[in-house]
Amino acid sequence: MDFLRRTFEQIKSGWSNLSGNQKFLYSGIAISLIIAITVTGIMLGSKNYVPLYNNLTATQSGSITQRLQEMAIQYKLSSDGTTILVPDDVVHQLRLDLATEMPAGGVVGFESFNETRFGETETDKRVRFLAALQGELTRTISRMTEVESAMVHLAIPETSVFISEDKPTKASVFLKLRSTSRMDADKVRSIIYFVANSVEGLDPENVTVIDEYGNLLSEGLVGSNSPFSVSTMTATQLDIKSRYEREIAKSIQNMLERVRGAGKAVVSVSADLDFDSVEISQETYGNSVLRSEQTSDSRSTGTTPGGGVAGTDSNLPGTTSFQETGGGESSSTQTEAIRNYEIDKTTELRVKAPGMITKLSVSVIVDGEITDEERVSLENVVASASGLDFERGDLINVVGMPFNTEAFESLQESIANELRNQQIRTYINYGLMVLGILGLIGLGFLLKRRSDRRPDVSLAGARIGDISSDFSIDSLEDLDPLTAEKAEIQRKVERLAKTQPEDVAKVIKSWLMEDMR
Repeated sequence: MDFLRRTFEQIKSGWSNLSGNQKFLYSGIAISLIIAITVTGIMLGSKNYVPLYNNLTATQSGSITQRLQEMAIQYKLSSDGTTILVPDDVVHQLRLDLATEMPAGGVVGFESFNETRFGETETDKRVRFLAALQGELTRTISRMTEVESAMVHLAIPETSVFISEDKPTKASVFLKLRSTSRMDADKVRSIIYFVANSVEGLDPENVTVIDEYGNLLSEGLVGSNSPFSVSTMTATQLDIKSRYEREIAKSIQNMLERVRGAGKAVVSVSADLDFDSVEISQETYGNSVLRSEQTSDSRSTGTTPGGGVAGTDSNLPGTTSFQETGGGESSSTQTEAIRNYEIDKTTELRVKAPGMITKLSVSVIVDGEITDEERVSLENVVASASGLDFERGDLINVVGMPFNTEAFESLQESIANELRNQQIRTYINYGLMVLGILGLIGLGFLLKRRSDRRPDVSLAGARIGDISSDFSIDSLEDLDPLTAEKAEIQRKVERLAKTQPEDVAKVIKSWLMEDMR
């Protein structure tokens, strides 16, 4: 107790000896330490909650919270119960523990078939398979960068014994997109074909995709009978045409700027492309070639009254007949030849790919006037670089004229002014920093100088005591006149300090203030 009392007395004595500014400074430091210790204790004592699962339905949220209650885990609900928060020190272990029970925020997939359910009918298995397939499709689509959450519904009819009564399989996909994302037509089409190829008997035309605002995203993306397919094809053709023209113009402009200088040439290209797909079948016949030849000879004899051989055999081509007279007998010989010829035939089948260039026009404008020789040289170079075919009807035009560079010069001047202003601001900031540092250094020197010049009151009091002790009032008569005068002044000061101490203190304080200035 004595130790505590002495410690308290020392603290109290030290506190009373401090000036007002020192008391204010130490009080602020103590209060800041108390606040920091309190906040740290609160933060260490409280738990930080982080999301376990987001974007849950009411059923999913209920099943997960029930499981957390069984595991004696503290949790909180936010976002109208769609988000479950748990302490950050157990969130990773909980996700692993709940992975097999409620993975991906409660979506059940084919892991439900890992367990055998006794007494399950074929209808129950079919329903469970349909739910598992929907869950797997939902998981995969939800992993897309633009998709925050998804839901897939499948309508798979039962197979009928009559083909005419079979109904098509259909699917619906609901997408909730992220606030900063946009789903373009190509990605929607990829979702359609992904779902169609994942479900047996599902055609892409029977897949419907909508977003959270009810917009039909799949309209006109698949199916040849859709009126939007023609517009989509036209848009694609225009994109191909524009890209081809840009590539040719960029190549020519880069070549000309290497010669004329940057910004000294402007190139424009117009291309006519044929997107018709044509199949050409062509047959070519060559020379005839003898394939086979067959020859037969025949001879006949007979009696005739005279003249030629009876019948028409003597008039047939390839038949030689003769008649012998004198005895009434005649004979004839007939030769037949059959020749088969084969004609050389070539069949060619060609498919004309879409996108063939039918006409190409190139226009070039260079800065400044050019001569006829320069124009011809530029036309030849550009024609060779762009692959112009004048027999096809391609055109090229090169013109030289001064460019209007006022906007460019104004922009360059604005950029230069901005850079100059930025440099000035940088220099000003550096100057202020240097002045601040110099000011702090000067303030430190000034405070140190004032502290060095501040008189020690205790030493002054000691000197006064020493002086008073040196002079005795009884011995004033023995002193010389100057010393006696000083002693008389000292005696008057002592008498004044005893009778009017407050006035003496004010005078001494004013002297000290003058010394400190």
